[in-house]
Amino acid sequence: MDGRNPKGVPKATLRELLAFARPQRATLVLVCAMGIFGTLAALAQPLAVSSVLGAITAYLQIGVAYAALYQAVGVWSSVPPFGTPQESSAYMYLSMTTMSTLGIGDIAPTTEVSRLLVSSEAVLGQVFLVTIVAIVVSQFAGTRKR
Repeated sequence: MDGRNPKGVPKATLRELLAFARPQRATLVLVCAMGIFGTLAALAQPLAVSSVLGAITAYLQIGVAYAALYQAVGVWSSVPPFGTPQESSAYMYLSMTTMSTLGIGDIAPTTEVSRLLVSSEAVLGQVFLVTIVAIVVSQFAGTRKR
């Protein structure tokens, strides 16, 4: 190869990638953390529609963050992480089907990094759902007793 990945983008060194990704990664982590902590703070209040909508929003933010991560790996990798180069909309589709553990299988990880990301998203998505559903149910039960 001439130092380019299949999309024709020049390969970068790991140091260059980390230097480039640092501000974007920090922004992404901050936005997701704010959404998740905001949701948890809202759930500490008596159950309201806004609490449920906040939980759904935080769940979807995790999916968007992973879709962006998949796209970044696809651009920076010398080998397509999901077998063939994908459109950006395919990463969102993959993220939502993975996080919900639907896992249709039409887009499958083919590299170690992509397998790690897909499996971590599936686990995180389920842990988030279980935790939030437990909080919402306990809040609902508390409001029903009053």
